[in-house]
Amino acid sequence: MLNPHVTLIGVGRPGFDIELGKKHYLQAAKTLERLGAEVTRPPQLLTDPDEVAQWVRDSADPRTDGVVLLLATFVDGRFVAQVASGLPQPVFLWSMPEPDTQGRLRLNALTGLNAASYVLSRLGRKFAYLHAVPDGESPRQLSAWLKASAVAGRLRKAKIGVVGAHPPGFFASDVDALRLQRTIGPTVVQVNLDALLRQSTEVAEPRWRANLEADSARVAGIDRLDPEQLRKSSQFNVTLEETVQSLGLEAVAVRCWPEFFSPYGAVACSTLAHLNDAGIPAACEADILGAVSMTIEHLLAQSTVFLGDLVQIREERNTVVFWHCGAGAISLASPRTGAVAGVQPNRNLAYAFDNPLKAGTVTVCRLGQTDDGYRMLIARGKARDDHGHFSGTSVEVEFECAIKDVLPTVIGKGFEFHFAIVWEDIRVELEQLAALLGIPTVVL
Repeated sequence: MLNPHVTLIGVGRPGFDIELGKKHYLQAAKTLERLGAEVTRPPQLLTDPDEVAQWVRDSADPRTDGVVLLLATFVDGRFVAQVASGLPQPVFLWSMPEPDTQGRLRLNALTGLNAASYVLSRLGRKFAYLHAVPDGESPRQLSAWLKASAVAGRLRKAKIGVVGAHPPGFFASDVDALRLQRTIGPTVVQVNLDALLRQSTEVAEPRWRANLEADSARVAGIDRLDPEQLRKSSQFNVTLEETVQSLGLEAVAVRCWPEFFSPYGAVACSTLAHLNDAGIPAACEADILGAVSMTIEHLLAQSTVFLGDLVQIREERNTVVFWHCGAGAISLASPRTGAVAGVQPNRNLAYAFDNPLKAGTVTVCRLGQTDDGYRMLIARGKARDDHGHFSGTSVEVEFECAIKDVLPTVIGKGFEFHFAIVWEDIRVELEQLAALLGIPTVVL
């Protein structure tokens, strides 16, 4: 579960309507808790910059994912400077609108927001902001920032396993591991593919057969596949799951060919599908940033992710089709067909899946790299399930943008060719995360 830990600090000046400010402060704490955050905060508004410095020094929790600074009234820049100097985490500025009354300003919090934003900008600190009363609503921008700050924290601790090197010519699957760790957070852990395949051949029958028996109850057509290839696929499934657990991996990127085809004699597709269903994002073709893209979507949405190539433009339907060899998770299968066992369509080896994926709202993203650093492609749309599919697992998506804009963006800007797809609307969360990480976005 994604449980953001947030530090809430409310500040105000007694020369303004401090009682109204206190009310807003308590409402803000309740709003954050309702959004699922674990909140650490001073018991009351802090009204002096020295109080802020002392509380940050003595009472702030270093585990916090982010800091919400509530500007209950106008305060000068010393308040936010003390927060910034004592807490390195992302900052969310939240100011209260002025009551619509005549006479002297009761809060003047918007000016305080302006002053705080200036200070953070000059200090080079990333921040988000909201100017709204905590009136029982759950502002999407705040909710998205909470999730994004928690995911940014998870990424800094994440380990991404890479099983083997990328296949020949798959340059987009490679990554500068140190730059990834410095900019995004995850550590790359190398896993020897040959050793893993040797271990797989030693997995005893009771363990691999239990996997196949479980699949037989929820996947159609397993009995039509080659028993030897089924065994080898299931043995690898057991071995990789144990490796993920023993190394504490957040996600994996697997070199799924050519060694699996020969000499191993099976495919990795069903194993990757099972890992994705188990909440371990798993990318094929040793695509490290593909695995990180999947991890980001999985953490933000708390849902299963699919990684696919963009293989077809259907102009008459204003859609694109994403496909891959058969690693779509069972939980993502179309209700029309359910999960169907099949073979990897290019090599005719088991065990892969051969079914369309379900309909629904989707968000597509790709964390990509350029000479200047990282960037993130984001698109939102509707997955459709009213058309035939290509052998393997595929999904047809109607984007919010016109179909004519897709190729000029994806091809014209030279993005990598694997895209992470999750069946949730997390576009705002992805934008907030990219801002926290300092990554430019390209939104379709």
